[in-house]
Amino acid sequence: MIIGMFIRYIKTYQSRVYIPLTDGDSFCGLIGENGIGKSSILEALDAFMNGKSWNFNFSVIEKGFSNREPEIIPVFLIPKNWIGDSKLYQQAQNLHNVAISLDSDSVNASHKALVVDFNEQIKSLKRYYDLEENFVLPLGLSYDNNIALAFFGSDNLKNVTETKVVETKAVLKNDDEENISEDMEANVTNKTEINHNNKSNSFNEYHSLLDFIRSKIEFVYIPKEIDIQTFTKLETEEIQSLMGETLTDIVSNIVTPTDIRTINSQLDSFLSSLESRLGNYCYKTPQTRQQKIKKNEIYSLIIQSFFSTRKLNKKVNGKWIEISSLSSGEKQKAVIDVAYKLIANQDKNKNLILAIDEPDSSLHMSACYDQFDALYEISRNCRQVIFSTHWYGFLPTIENGSGVFITRSENKHKFDRINLANYREQIKKMKETTQGILPFDIRLKSFNDFVQSVLTSIVSENSYNWLICEGSSDKKYLNFYLSDLVNNNRLRIVPVGGASDIKRIYSLLSSSYDDFKQDLKNGNKGKIFLLSDTDEKVVDYSIVRNLTHLNCKRIVNDSKQQDTILVDVDSNHAVPTEIEDVLNGKVFNKTLITFKDKYPVLLGFINENENIGENASKFALDLKPSEYKQLDEFFNIEGIKFSFADKYCEISEQVNYRTPEWIKEIESFFKS
Repeated sequence: MIIGMFIRYIKTYQSRVYIPLTDGDSFCGLIGENGIGKSSILEALDAFMNGKSWNFNFSVIEKGFSNREPEIIPVFLIPKNWIGDSKLYQQAQNLHNVAISLDSDSVNASHKALVVDFNEQIKSLKRYYDLEENFVLPLGLSYDNNIALAFFGSDNLKNVTETKVVETKAVLKNDDEENISEDMEANVTNKTEINHNNKSNSFNEYHSLLDFIRSKIEFVYIPKEIDIQTFTKLETEEIQSLMGETLTDIVSNIVTPTDIRTINSQLDSFLSSLESRLGNYCYKTPQTRQQKIKKNEIYSLIIQSFFSTRKLNKKVNGKWIEISSLSSGEKQKAVIDVAYKLIANQDKNKNLILAIDEPDSSLHMSACYDQFDALYEISRNCRQVIFSTHWYGFLPTIENGSGVFITRSENKHKFDRINLANYREQIKKMKETTQGILPFDIRLKSFNDFVQSVLTSIVSENSYNWLICEGSSDKKYLNFYLSDLVNNNRLRIVPVGGASDIKRIYSLLSSSYDDFKQDLKNGNKGKIFLLSDTDEKVVDYSIVRNLTHLNCKRIVNDSKQQDTILVDVDSNHAVPTEIEDVLNGKVFNKTLITFKDKYPVLLGFINENENIGENASKFALDLKPSEYKQLDEFFNIEGIKFSFADKYCEISEQVNYRTPEWIKEIESFFKS
């Protein structure tokens, strides 16, 4: 994974900047206005990882390299167990030690702010990764192919390396001082001086480490302006990287070296029989040693003859159409579709980093959500996805990931990183540091973009349905129970974080509803259902009733019915109710039992009981207040709600348990 990068004198960037990409998640978005420098970052990574030409800043082109040294320095996060070579491991350990403990006072004044930002990111990274098991390695190149380490290659790293040399010498002297020759001691000292005092190659011993890291990572870049027909040909390195195997590997499994030896042997036999008939004549190669067919020649011939003539086609309305004939937006969507289908559910792409420039380019607004949802799924099946975009709508809907907002003032770039798992909290923090200007823009634009995408999608020719809920665990349950609608009725289930966000989205949807009312009357159009929990302090807002295509409800447990009902959000029913209170009681109890061994103190009161009903879990278990308190503590453990939802759905699949009535009511809304 690349957690960030330092660049200077590359395209739009002059002085050295640090771009933080992530604090741990593999889904990384770069957001900002046109010309701000998003594409420059992706192009720089492609140049660095794949040996492409560097695009220098105009000042370098005008004035040369004398006082300007372009650099590209990615910061890699790699597992320590990747490196088996002891020398490379020690180099990585030295660089890692400096990277995670760098003091801003150890660099010059112009770099202090960069060190502060970097250290803040490392602090966040430690919440998700054990840095005893992983290396943080800022390791790059300057324009002249020398190793560049930014300010990590300052006296800090020299001191680490030199300290190690001194310590080694001290141990040797203590063990057997007389056996150390003066020549050996001089050799160690001279090596240190050569490595650290000669500017041209002071850290070039790190080339092997860098080459090793680059050899372990597959980096595929999909630029905004792409020849999709060329890109999707099976012979391209990019498509083979997405597949996780090369065509040569595939062909070699079909035509084995044994097969090739057999072919050569039989051809030799044919020539021998021919020579016996020709007498004084024979067919020979100019070389003394008669040439045989090489395996690579066979493989290349098969690839050229079989694969190169084939072009990617897409089935549209029952007909196959060449990908080059699609519209710009359809081509953009096809690139992500192909990547998703090649990468999904396989282990061959675990070291793939996919970089995509503006995947929303030329795309109809109604298709944006699906595009970014696919990108998110791709990021779950590879090392990392890094993309640039103008579409803010993914921010309130993606469960985990990072968004980096790029702004510029007085020719200085600023990078604000947000962890999407706690998007709302970080926006509040940014509000304090930016006097409310940037967060307002982000909040407003992210919800507006998302709502616009939803509205245009429900009136499109092949319309979508939307179920907007609060959390990712809610989505898990709803996806399970409404899988038929998801698969056959283009239902999209989107978590947006909380009841206040549901309120914001409903307000935007309802205020725009009249503009779309006429379009919704024509044909079979999509519908939108917004679903909230009932919090202790109800988020209060009024709704417009009896809208055919827009509905907004809360889940509430009704003590009279001993089950769950759906009420309008402005109803006076106010019994606090969460998703875990409204599940099938029998399945809920069976799921709790699977967690009992791991959490015996909190779940000690749970027992296997076949008499538990299938009504709402809150009523079916009939717990004491003290037991409810323990259950609340259990569900407040970080990550437990999602793990519980996974297990609940797994158990529900095994037997035909009753579907809760409130789920059936939502299903009826979409089917009616």
